[in-house]
Amino acid sequence: MSSYRHRWRNAPGDPRYDALEHRLDPVPVVRVPTLMLHGAADPCNDPSTSEGKERFFSGRYVRKLLPGVGHFPQRERPQAVADEIASWLRD
Repeated sequence: MSSYRHRWRNAPGDPRYDALEHRLDPVPVVRVPTLMLHGAADPCNDPSTSEGKERFFSGRYVRKLLPGVGHFPQRERPQAVADEIASWLRD
């Protein structure tokens, strides 16, 4: 099974996880402060897929696009990721 295909509802999920999938529908609200870093050049999950998700967070939520970064920001630009995290923690 492909988690990417299943995530976008292009493939069935593994029936062993049906009970868990049911518990997560509707999507629960995340209550902890969250920093979302998304590579602006991500070829696997288009940056538009992380837009407008504020409603899923009740605590502080910040989304940042990292220019010129693809699917693995922490590997591709580790210092930029570390800088964003440090800045977010200071705010």
